[in-house]
Amino acid sequence: ELEILNLKIKNSQSEDAINIVSSNTKIENLDIENSFSDAIDIDFGNVSFSKITCSNTKNDCFDVSGVNVSGEQIISKNSNDKAISFGENSSGHINLVNLEDNFLGIAVKDGSILKIDTGIFNGNNYDASIFKKKNEFGNSILKIKNKDLKDLNILVGKNNDFILGDQHYIHKKLDNKYIYNLFY
Repeated sequence: ELEILNLKIKNSQSEDAINIVSSNTKIENLDIENSFSDAIDIDFGNVSFSKITCSNTKNDCFDVSGVNVSGEQIISKNSNDKAISFGENSSGHINLVNLEDNFLGIAVKDGSILKIDTGIFNGNNYDASIFKKKNEFGNSILKIKNKDLKDLNILVGKNNDFILGDQHYIHKKLDNKYIYNLFY
């Protein structure tokens, strides 16, 4: 078990500011600024959090693989890669994401399912991508409850799903390899 309480990290030069493997993790008020690589990277296990804030991250703000996630709020501003990377059969629910000026707001991939109650997207190059990166995993789903979002820049790979409110994405779905090549 791991608890992170009221932690602020500035100017991390390591591979990841925080890297957690195979743990039950509770995070309350984590703030990471100017991370050289990923801000927080979690592989396998469970994580619950109240608030995670990232600013000026060279890679991802919140990167999970094989993780069960239950969270209140993620704020990411100016991540050069993904604000949220949700992969390898991760599943979870986040109440609020506020994503601004990131290269990619949310990537849901490789059999993962992410449900978000409220999404705020401003100035991201891409707001979300839902696709299969690795053939050994299944298809992915991103569901955002607040259906009043407009003008989202979303990329959905074939056989994956994006649901806004109660409406399934009906536009042309792209080849998963095309989306993969944009982001990796």
